[in-house]
Amino acid sequence: MKNFLLLFCFVSLIFSSCRKKKDDPKPPVNETIIATALYGRIYSMNAQTKNVNWSTEEYFMNAEPAIHNNIVYVGKLNELGPSYIIGYDLTTGKEVYKLDLDRSLVIRSYTSNLIVTDKYIFALTESKVLAIDRIQKKILWTWATESYGANRVRLTYNNETLYADTGEFLCAIDCNTGKPIWESDHYKGNQLVNPSATLYKNFIYLSAGSSDNQDEPLYAFDRETGVLKWKNDEAKNAYSAVIHENSLFVGTRQGNFYALDPVTGSTQWSINLNSSEFFYAPCVSGNYAFIANGVKLYAIDIKARKVSWTYYLDSPPLFVSDPVAANDKVYIKSSKLYAFDIYTGLPEIISSPDPKYPFGGVPITIIDSNKKIHCSLNSEMKSQY
Repeated sequence: MKNFLLLFCFVSLIFSSCRKKKDDPKPPVNETIIATALYGRIYSMNAQTKNVNWSTEEYFMNAEPAIHNNIVYVGKLNELGPSYIIGYDLTTGKEVYKLDLDRSLVIRSYTSNLIVTDKYIFALTESKVLAIDRIQKKILWTWATESYGANRVRLTYNNETLYADTGEFLCAIDCNTGKPIWESDHYKGNQLVNPSATLYKNFIYLSAGSSDNQDEPLYAFDRETGVLKWKNDEAKNAYSAVIHENSLFVGTRQGNFYALDPVTGSTQWSINLNSSEFFYAPCVSGNYAFIANGVKLYAIDIKARKVSWTYYLDSPPLFVSDPVAANDKVYIKSSKLYAFDIYTGLPEIISSPDPKYPFGGVPITIIDSNKKIHCSLNSEMKSQY
C-alpha cells in the first residue's frame, strides 16, 4: 500500500508539472520596431510596450534606413552643407558612424534604397550610383544614371554583384570594379513606380511596373548571364514579387494577385481583388499573404486561395509602406503604424510618439528577439543584421 501511494504521488507530480508547463503563458516576445516619421526622424520602439527606445533628431532623410551589424544606416541631407550617411547604434541610438559627402552628391529622395554590407555602402544620388568603402569611408567607383532618370533606378545586391534597374534595362555590376557584367533590355520600362528585383536561386525577377501606355509582363532572367528565362503576360504591370515555398507571389496594376511557378513562370492560380493597382510588395507569413493598394490591406489565405480579411487604412494612395510580417503580426505604416493579428485581422493602432512627426510611408523594419530582421522585399537585400 505504501509503495502504491508513493507511485501515485510520483505520477501525480509528473502530470502536474507537465500540465503547468503547458498552461504557463509564453514569455513576452521582445521585438523592436524601426520606423521613420516626418522630417526624417527615426524611432526605435518596443513592439509590445510601444515605449520609445530612442529617436533621432530631425533631418531631411533621403534614403530608406538599412541595418547591418547592429547599426542603422541612413542617408540624410543637411540643407546648409553636404549630404551624410549616418549610422546609429541599434540598441542605444547613439551616432557611431558618419560619412560626409560632397555637396554635389546629394543622396536621392526617400524612395531610394541604401545598401550596406561588411565591405560596401551603395547609395543613389541624382545622377550616380555610389560604391563606398564602408571602413575606409571613400568612394570606390560611380556608375552614371542620369540618362535614365534619377527616380527610376532601384538597386539589389547579392554576392559581390549589384543589380541596377534603370527603367529601361537591367544591369548586373561587378562590385569590385564597377564594370557591367551584363545588361538586359528585354523590357521597355517607362514605369510610374519602381519595383525592386527579386532574387531566388539562379533567377532574378523583375517587372517594368506600371505604365499609362503599355502592358509589360513579369520577367525572369538568369542571374549570371542576363539571359531571359521566361516571361508571364498574365501578371502584367506587376510590382515587386516575393518567393514563398514553391510559389512567386505578385500584385498587378489591374488589381489581381498571382501565384506563379518561379522556375517555369506558369500561373499556378490567381484571384481578382476588385481593387485599384498595387504599388506595394507582398509579404507572406504561414498560410497568409498580405498586400496593400494604398488605401486597403488584404490578407489572402494562400491555401484556400481566397481573401481572409481586409482593412481600410487611414492614408491616401502612395503614402503607405510595404507590409512586414513577424511572429503572427503583420505591420504596415501610413500616418499611423498598424499591427494586425494575421489570423483575425484585429488591429492595434499606434500613433507617432510625437504628433509633430507623424509616421510616413517609408518601409518599416522589425527585429525579433532572435535578432532576425523582418523587412519588406524592397528592403531585404539591403538590411543584414
